[in-house]
Amino acid sequence: MTTINQNNQLKSLRRQIDAVDRRIVREIKNRLNIASLIGKEKKHLDLPIINTARELEVISRVEKGFFQSIFKRIIEGYIFIKKHKGVLYPFLLLMGLQICLAVLVINLPLVASDVLKVSVNSSGPFVVLPIGLGAAVGALTVPKLLKAGWRKKRAIEIFLMVIAPTIFLLAFLIPDMVLFYRILLGELMLVLAGIAFVGILIPTQTFLQEVTPGGFRGRVFGNYWFLVTIATIFPVLFAGALTELFGIRLLLLILGCVAISILFYSKRYGQQLIENGFS
Repeated sequence: MTTINQNNQLKSLRRQIDAVDRRIVREIKNRLNIASLIGKEKKHLDLPIINTARELEVISRVEKGFFQSIFKRIIEGYIFIKKHKGVLYPFLLLMGLQICLAVLVINLPLVASDVLKVSVNSSGPFVVLPIGLGAAVGALTVPKLLKAGWRKKRAIEIFLMVIAPTIFLLAFLIPDMVLFYRILLGELMLVLAGIAFVGILIPTQTFLQEVTPGGFRGRVFGNYWFLVTIATIFPVLFAGALTELFGIRLLLLILGCVAISILFYSKRYGQQLIENGFS
């Protein structure tokens, strides 16, 4: 019965969209007709067809209204996110994942040279390939686990428990192994890291979509990508300076500690946040 109601609501919303589209087309036709009449009147009055000042005025007005609308939606989305913790925390986790990903991508050559101790030119097959393989396995496996009944909170915590020791092993144990075991275990850890990253990303994103009302999803995810674009700049610069001074191991240690901190917070407060919902 719920599915039927949802389908009916979806059809109703689509009919509303169709009605809006028809009005937009009708107004565009009206504007074109008026523009044609203006052209004829200009010809009758022997005036130039193109009026640059008028064109700039129209463009300026449209741009002003467009950017005001975007800015308004960004502010509304930000206020909504800040007000509802059930949205704020998965939102921050997603942002953190994207920032960590950007930081690691910048430092992949150092993972190859300082952790696996292979040529920087071999970063593709030795680093990117196993991480990508792990991400692909995670993308195929995690949705099936969620459909099989895994709670999203449980999935996030399990994969946090996977990724934290994986990062610590890459930082402190694997670089000191002999070549054969360093490459073998290093590749395995990178595959696990790819699986775990996607294992955290998918349930977090799914949860955020579920707890965000439909009218705010566009604003929430618009804010997400806008803030991620800005927020990744400084961590990437900081991480670059950090690895230049202290090496990739310290950066991996920090990322591992961040993963453990998030796991601890989720274990201690996660259920409370879920139960409280939008408090």
